[in-house]
Amino acid sequence: MTIQDKSKIDTYRDRIEQLHNLPTVPVIATRLLEIISEDKASVRQLLPIIEKDPSMAIKILHVANSAYYGLFNNVDSIRHAVVLIGLTDLYNLVLGFSVVKSFSQHMKNSKWLDWNNFWGHSVLVGSIGQLIKTEFRLPIMGNPYALGLLHDIGKLVLFQIARTEFLEAVKIQEEHGGSATETEMQAIGINHSQAGAWLAQRWQLPESVIETMANHHSLASEKSEYHNVTALITIADHLSHRLQKGFLTSYAETTETITNAWSLLCVHYSQLATVEMEDLEQIIQEKIPPVDELMAITRI
Repeated sequence: MTIQDKSKIDTYRDRIEQLHNLPTVPVIATRLLEIISEDKASVRQLLPIIEKDPSMAIKILHVANSAYYGLFNNVDSIRHAVVLIGLTDLYNLVLGFSVVKSFSQHMKNSKWLDWNNFWGHSVLVGSIGQLIKTEFRLPIMGNPYALGLLHDIGKLVLFQIARTEFLEAVKIQEEHGGSATETEMQAIGINHSQAGAWLAQRWQLPESVIETMANHHSLASEKSEYHNVTALITIADHLSHRLQKGFLTSYAETTETITNAWSLLCVHYSQLATVEMEDLEQIIQEKIPPVDELMAITRI
């Protein structure tokens, strides 16, 4: 890395640190985190907070009743949903839905890009990741659904801090192909993975969110407790593009990236050892609803 490159990176990071026109972390998510961080956090403490936001409560019920949690009986109460999902995953879900809502309102008047397409891809990545976790009973740290919702937030950040250059990256990608990270580096000097991770750090989001944002296009060599769920989001992102449900392009990640992510998962979870990527595609096509239906949950 040249001195000039480092200077450019530092400049963009400073812009993110000083941004005043991005949404703040929603109050409901902040309050839930405060409670969950307590040693004796309980469902009883969380319920009043969630029930004050009927829209959020309905979204949580929708997710709890989805195929991703593998239930055959209806979940008809918030209490049951919270017990099923778990406190940590609940926080990540509320965070994901809250950020989607905040950014959607913030970007709704944008005339440059179709952000519905962006959210459709994000919801699909989360849905695919959660389905794989449930289908193969993976004891994996982190909530893939929430992490999928948030994994590409860095693109919205780039749109805010370097709009002209970001739109140039989009143009290059549409006309010549290539991955988003490659074209962003070419046009801007940083990519959405870096930008998203910096924002997540500024917001003091959970480590699972920071790591997924930072490494879903290139797995870090250093292992952490969220290394596996990051690999799962990498696979889900790839499959979303394979099914031509990506944002702006149907370009799929490089073979090496996907091979490394899948190999990592197969090493840790023996139930995946005999599964081929084509098998995953078939399962997704059979069990994942259309994107419009998936997005309906986030809009309630």
